[in-house]
Amino acid sequence: AELKVMRGNASGLEVDTTYTRSGTNAIDAVVSGSTIAGAAALDVQIGAVRQGNKLVDIMSITRQPPFALVVNPKASGTIGTVAGLTGKRIAVQNVGSGDYLLATLILAEAGLSAKDVEFLPAGNDDLKVGLLKRGDADAAMLQEPSMLQLRREGARVLVSFFTTEDARKYLGGMYQFCGLVATQETIDKDPDTLARLVRALVSAEKFIRASRGADIVKVLTDEQIVGQNRTDLTEMLDLHKDQIFSPDGIMYENEMEQVVAAQKRSGVLPEAHAVDVKGLATNRFGSP
Repeated sequence: AELKVMRGNASGLEVDTTYTRSGTNAIDAVVSGSTIAGAAALDVQIGAVRQGNKLVDIMSITRQPPFALVVNPKASGTIGTVAGLTGKRIAVQNVGSGDYLLATLILAEAGLSAKDVEFLPAGNDDLKVGLLKRGDADAAMLQEPSMLQLRREGARVLVSFFTTEDARKYLGGMYQFCGLVATQETIDKDPDTLARLVRALVSAEKFIRASRGADIVKVLTDEQIVGQNRTDLTEMLDLHKDQIFSPDGIMYENEMEQVVAAQKRSGVLPEAHAVDVKGLATNRFGSP
């Protein structure tokens, strides 16, 4: 949402935004040089860095993962707890993706592992919802507006990282999720452009946190709204924006460490693998 609000007003920059299907696609675009920076989850960035790419987060966008574990409306009467998912099918973007990682942490809290369920690599939310509605999945890790729409149809939300309570329970506290990523080469060659971009995005985040959902939605065109449903977006913003969006754009080491620890607990990252979180981010474009 910040990218939409700041579009055309990026500290004097003319910004051309490209919407990708996943954080992995955004990282690929950054690495290839087709975009100056891209929004991606920290766990995706860590994976790309392990492959030899020199990528740095230059600001925080979201400090809690905007995902929820949602049960198929048809199964909500029989699956009332995470333990009830034993032997069931859970749709995620992909095995090893950010929502998969979060799902394994949820299962671990209930004494389960990835082996106790069947993960279905489904892609984006539209595809996950399709699996649920066809009865091919029993639950899914969803974002908004999918969660809101399915709740209206009777779906049960078992865990919601949109809430501070569940974030603390399953993640141990605030958790650096999505940031704006650039290559070290771009940071060295064009720091002024990146600084102006960060200032614009932080300004947009502050506008979002300080405004009512209805006032935010007013500045967006129908094409910039998922499903072109202004009512849903207004409700979602009022419910979640203060918990999800960073108040200052600053990358905090302790919140990045939470991601590394979560990756190790889930088995996505080897326990013995050392991650230098200081090398993954810089606050040079913001004020700590």
